[in-house]
Amino acid sequence: MDAAKYNSPRRAPAVQYYNHFPKTFLRPYGKVDKPVTEGKVMTDAKPINCEWFGRPSIAVSEMAESICENVDVIERGLSDLTANEVGTNLRQLADTMNALNKRNQIAPQPHDISAFMRYILDDQEGNKEAFFEKLEVLGNAMYLTAIQYK
Repeated sequence: MDAAKYNSPRRAPAVQYYNHFPKTFLRPYGKVDKPVTEGKVMTDAKPINCEWFGRPSIAVSEMAESICENVDVIERGLSDLTANEVGTNLRQLADTMNALNKRNQIAPQPHDISAFMRYILDDQEGNKEAFFEKLEVLGNAMYLTAIQYK
């Protein structure tokens, strides 16, 4: 049936969603040892999906907001996380995962997974979870700022 017969409001057209950053920038596995190339940033940028082409004033505004808001997040994150804390937590996790990987070349066995679970659960106060949340926020803020700049 026609919607106009029931005096229903027309559906408003959707706002164009600008997807500047393809999802393939970050590797899901493996070593991350170099930055994203500028060519990769521009590969998928087209007038239909990039505000820099269609609405450059909006793009500048969004970039400014992203960078200005994340400066405080980055400064706070860097001051909250000491190099010793980062090194200790990540080395413990790497050692646990390395031992798990060496014993289980095909698939982890339940008794070996328990070593990983002990690592995660050995902290009753939730300090490890809080540490990784801080690391995630800091990493995301730094990544977004760098990609906006590129």
